[in-house]
Amino acid sequence: MKNQKARSATKRPPRPIGLGKGDFVVPDDFDDPLPKEIEDEFYKVDDLLEESLPVLSVPPW
Repeated sequence: MKNQKARSATKRPPRPIGLGKGDFVVPDDFDDPLPKEIEDEFYKVDDLLEESLPVLSVPPW
């Protein structure tokens, strides 16, 4: 078997600080709550999971 090293173990020079400065701007409303329509989509997944758990926990016999 070949000697394998993890990619993260290879030594690379550190990236310069501020390399992406000016490439993007964080909008002022970044930390604002999500719109209600988007927030509701997260809870739909919870509801579907809650509905399916009893079905999955029933023994097959």
